[in-house]
Amino acid sequence: MQLATPTMNSWLNIPAKGRDVVTHHFAQQCRGRPLYLMIPGGVAAVTAGVWIFVLAKAVWVDHLRTVHTATPQLVVLLIFYFVGLAIFSYAYELYNWRRALGLTLLL
Repeated sequence: MQLATPTMNSWLNIPAKGRDVVTHHFAQQCRGRPLYLMIPGGVAAVTAGVWIFVLAKAVWVDHLRTVHTATPQLVVLLIFYFVGLAIFSYAYELYNWRRALGLTLLL
């Protein structure tokens, strides 16, 4: 199976962008393997997002914690969320930090 070189598709065209990432990952002539960054970055962002939701629910819905005790935990979880999202975006944009930061800020 002949793999084509990746093209610069818009991030809005998710199926084509996904094919580009997979093509880049398995192409021998391309440097870097973006799936090795996308998967852990995405898992970190989703996990942190779930814990942010659980913490927010414990504070504002169930009243199990005060806002003052949950604030440091929320800040740490937000850092993990944005770092995971930035790593995912960096691999999704095929190692282009400028576009990755734009996508991270958008998401």
